[in-house]
Amino acid sequence: EGLSVPRGAEISDRVDSANNITVVMTAPDALEVADYLRRTLPTLGFTITGDAQNSLIFEGGGWQGAFTASKGYAALTLRTDR
Repeated sequence: EGLSVPRGAEISDRVDSANNITVVMTAPDALEVADYLRRTLPTLGFTITGDAQNSLIFEGGGWQGAFTASKGYAALTLRTDR
């Protein structure tokens, strides 16, 4: 249960509302974050439903998530209808 980001992640921005959480990370490298999520999401009970161009879409436990990577940044969003 839950979601994790790589150890040492540096969060530069975040939005935390009742049913939507978004974090923007500046470290580690965005591609490293993508690889980390590919490895760990399934072990945390999430199903990756889309994986292309360093972007992921996933769901599990009543949450829908999205990840995208660009030069120097990585953004991760989780939302729920609960």
